[in-house]
Amino acid sequence: MSAQATGERRIITAVFPSLNKQETLSCVKSEIKRRSYTNRVRIAESHTVSAAEWQDLSENLLSRRGIWAGKGGTESAYQEPAELTERNPLTWPDEERRRWLAASNLIGIEIVNAETGERFVVDPQGYDYARYVGVP
Repeated sequence: MSAQATGERRIITAVFPSLNKQETLSCVKSEIKRRSYTNRVRIAESHTVSAAEWQDLSENLLSRRGIWAGKGGTESAYQEPAELTERNPLTWPDEERRRWLAASNLIGIEIVNAETGERFVVDPQGYDYARYVGVP
């Protein structure tokens, strides 16, 4: 990979397919047309790649790769009540969960095609494959 920038604070909005874990970027885009949602994504890393690297990455999203391993996740600026600190936010009462989500974003890795400028973002949620893939 070339042109890696880590620790960015840039936040973008990306569209994700409702049905995740697609094998290729074209499948992601087709699924987005069927049913999708938007999410804020903080770009933690950005990789500008050659056309050959782009093709490999975008056509093999479910392949295991070190670039994804241990990265991604969700972060929120919301300060939860003390009684909820040890619980998963998805199990919180509805109102608290809404507040947490409103202040949340995914942590993503941006892939940029050096030739075309096309890009996609990945939130691997700690896994070593492109678990959630969105298009800005």
